[in-house]
Parts: sequence; structure tokens; C-alpha cells
Amino acid sequence: MKINKERTGCELSAQSALTPAELKNEMDDVSRKMSGVYVPSEVIWEGGVYKFCINHRQSLKEYIYENGFRADDFFALVRRLCALYSDASENGIGFHNFVFDYECIFVGTSVSDTEFVYAPDDGKYKDGKMLYNKCSDMMAIVSLLIEYSSSAQSQKAGTAVCDILRALSEWESDMCDDGNIFPEEEIKCILNGQKSGIGIKRVLNSIVCRAGYFLVQYRKSGSVKRKTEVSDMELSGGSLLDDIRYTADKAAEEIHIGRDKDWADIPLNLIFVSKRHAELCRQNESWYITDLSSTNGTYVDGERVMPKQPVLIHDGSRIGIGLPQSELILHLP
Repeated sequence: MKINKERTGCELSAQSALTPAELKNEMDDVSRKMSGVYVPSEVIWEGGVYKFCINHRQSLKEYIYENGFRADDFFALVRRLCALYSDASENGIGFHNFVFDYECIFVGTSVSDTEFVYAPDDGKYKDGKMLYNKCSDMMAIVSLLIEYSSSAQSQKAGTAVCDILRALSEWESDMCDDGNIFPEEEIKCILNGQKSGIGIKRVLNSIVCRAGYFLVQYRKSGSVKRKTEVSDMELSGGSLLDDIRYTADKAAEEIHIGRDKDWADIPLNLIFVSKRHAELCRQNESWYITDLSSTNGTYVDGERVMPKQPVLIHDGSRIGIGLPQSELILHLP
């Protein structure tokens, strides 16, 4: 599955072994049976791959950016997931055929009015394990954006969020097993305050380590063909909420950070990191970081920096890539 964002909307492409006629019949069937689901009426077929376009409408990402995101919004999204999976199960539709990317989940006037995209795809499993398109990944990401207060009610809500993330992660990790069903009743109990929680870091560690979503790819210095060399990099804990520690080589002059593994010296496989997100540059024995007009911004010690404006940093500076919480701790020569 590939999603390309365009000015007028987004284009999705997916692989399918179905013939064009079979695919159309399946989509027509889903459109008749399920509500709250976007089913494309027209697709372009290109030998085993089909494409369709969705005209611009408010995505979950845009909604969060404009309105913020509260625990109540998270729970409303969970209820929509429950309704989606209940309808899908009743109609014999595979859960993996829906798109869980917060730029391709559409919101009306509130999160309770959410529309998921139906796009059946063949490349969903390998060795009995789901490779991508997990709702638990998406829910883990949006949970990091929840705005909590210091009240006891917010603390209780945070506990419920943790329990829901754990339930979704455990369910999807065993999705291939016979008899494994969506934990709707367990989630309803959590929403009704009938279940105790565990720590948010432990839950997210469990989710992201299995998903590989927040893991940093280690690049050895011998494979770098530019003047920049990486002498050490470690990911502590495997989670976005834990520190990523990076030590620059003494000979380094520039260090690139982004999702493009062929360009970046610190490649971060994060959904909210741009392909070419930021760069570090040494000038007269001082280090500066520059945000390269990234989508979600770069933060230095919690403060967002202006794009294209170099900012002085020091050994031990905490750099947020895409979110203030995604802290990269730099060790500079």
C-alpha cells in the first residue's frame, strides 16, 4: 500500500490478485454493507496494481493540528474502531483491508464522525505476520498527542489509554491465529472504567518494538561515503518516549536527520519525520541545527525552531524530531 499526498487530496495504490471485475464487485459489496467507510467508485488498473484518488477532505492529522486532541477524542476514535471491526466481522471483511494512516482517516465535525478507507491489498502478511497497516501503530502515535491536565480524571483517562493500547497491540500481534477476535468487550470494559492500567512507557515499548515503527536504523561508519561518519548510536528502550542517543565522530562536519535512509546519517523510521527533516552543521567548533522546512517541525530543548534558521546547540542538547517528545540526545565533539 502506498499513499501519496497531493494538493487536491491523496492517491492510494495497492496490489491485488483480483481481476478488475472481481475488485469492483468486492468494493460495491462493501459499499452496500458498511457505513462510515470510504469505498472508491473509480479505480485505475495497472497490471496487478490499482490506484484511486480521494479529493481533499479533513484528515485526522489535520483535525488534531487545528483542534488539539483530548482523551475524549481518543476514546471516540476507539469507539469508531470498535464499530468498524464489528461491521467488518459481521460481513466477513478482513480487518487488514482498511487503511490506518492518520493522514488517510477522515474526520467530519468531530472524531465521532470518522471515515475509514477500504483498500484491499495482497501484501499484508509475511511468514504469518502482518507487515504494516496496523491500527495499534496509528493509535500509539495519536496517543502521544493527547493533551492531559493534572486532574485525577485525566490520570484515570491516561490509565484507560494505556490499557486500550495494550489490548490492541496484543490482539494484532496474534491476528493470524485461528479464533483470535477483536477485543471489543475488553475495550468496552476499559472505557467504562472497569480495568486497571499499566505504565504508558511499558505499553508503548511493547507496541513499537513489535511494530518496528520507532526503531532507529544503525548505520556503521564504514558504509558512509561522505565526510560525515557515525561513531556510535544507540536506541535506549526501543520507544519514542525513551532517549535516542547519538555520538558524532570527531571528523564530522555535517549530519543529516530524516526518513530517507539513503540521505540521512541518522535515519528515523517515524511517520511524522520528513524524508529530509533537519541537518547538523559544525562551524568554527560550534554546532548548529537547521530545520529543512519539515512538515512537523524540529525542537531544541522543547522549543520549536524556525525553518531554515540555524540554531546553536551544545553537547547534550535534546532535539525533538517531528514531536517535542521524540528526543534525540546529541553527544558532540
